[in-house]
Amino acid sequence: MKYIDKMNLPQYKYYNNMLEREEERKELISTAMSGEHMAKMGSKRERNEGFMLLGKARKELPEFLYRCEEDQKRCRQELSVNDIRKLERKMDSYLRILLILPYFQGSTMEKKLYAEKEGIPNGRQYRYEKETGKYYIPCISVPKLLLISEELYQNYNVDGEVEENTITEIDRLLSTDVNYIIYVQCSAQKEEVYLAEKNDGLFLHILDRKAGASKLAMEKALHNGKEAVLLCLKDYLQKMEQEEQLRKKYEQEHLEKKEREKKRQIYEQYVDRNAIKVFDIKKGSGLADYAGICYLHGKGSGSYRRTGYEMMPHTRKGHYRTYKNGKTVYVKSSVIHKEKYKGVQSAHRMNQDEIGLQEQEKGAGNFFTQGMGM
Repeated sequence: MKYIDKMNLPQYKYYNNMLEREEERKELISTAMSGEHMAKMGSKRERNEGFMLLGKARKELPEFLYRCEEDQKRCRQELSVNDIRKLERKMDSYLRILLILPYFQGSTMEKKLYAEKEGIPNGRQYRYEKETGKYYIPCISVPKLLLISEELYQNYNVDGEVEENTITEIDRLLSTDVNYIIYVQCSAQKEEVYLAEKNDGLFLHILDRKAGASKLAMEKALHNGKEAVLLCLKDYLQKMEQEEQLRKKYEQEHLEKKEREKKRQIYEQYVDRNAIKVFDIKKGSGLADYAGICYLHGKGSGSYRRTGYEMMPHTRKGHYRTYKNGKTVYVKSSVIHKEKYKGVQSAHRMNQDEIGLQEQEKGAGNFFTQGMGM
């Protein structure tokens, strides 16, 4: 249950919430792109219309994108150029921010898993893409927030040779159906946030308050000043793999606890698909010290909630409630705190004795890993 207030993250602190303004965002992008195209390719009349559309987008964009007056002022100044080519370049840089920002704020990604061999593949339900002539399976990639402590970051942020297998190891451990939003908790990184994804290659997206949005192949980013971020990511993925292996070994040696699993399955019909299951993995020197997965239950069940923490997003089953005056009412089932933590599916902390993990409940028949071992 180790949450971070999302307003302390750069993608919320300096930018407006795009998850709540999706249609407006698409309309603004469409207006700007249509204006650019008409100003370049159209007739004299269409060019004039294109300039009008660009002017409209230029006027709306600063307040729509940024929260702070300082950033709005800088944006207005950069877009106040009269040269149409310079305006297009500046507008393109801000459109890149608008396109990627929802994913930094916790929106799910839609990806395509292409068939490795040519021809019609067997097995799963593939779709055909006319543009490339390839078959693919649509894939939803969920976001996970990875908070990196300053101490760990500084340990890796030193000059020296990077291990040759770094990219290979990240490629092995990084799941296609999970994208990691990475934030380094130190003053030097307070205006920058990263997004790591595996999508027909390994990529690191960078969102910087002043430099804007950029995208680098991880192999290039590894030698472009982002070594520490990628080494922290590799460190985290390796730790999660080790914990998952310990968990499986522990379950195999404690088969009698499967009865508890049966009991939990009774209530799966009441669990919202977007609900977050929170559990702690206790760290030890070996399996003998491994306390397993400790689910956080209600009061009196052997675990507790530390003072000062918000309750996790959770489902409340429908039930009857009787008041002191004898009146009985039915309380509908609902998801508590869902709106407060909408978008960010989990917050993982590194370099702590207890690592807070949150895993989305997997639906029946879902063959994606969502970052955990199958």
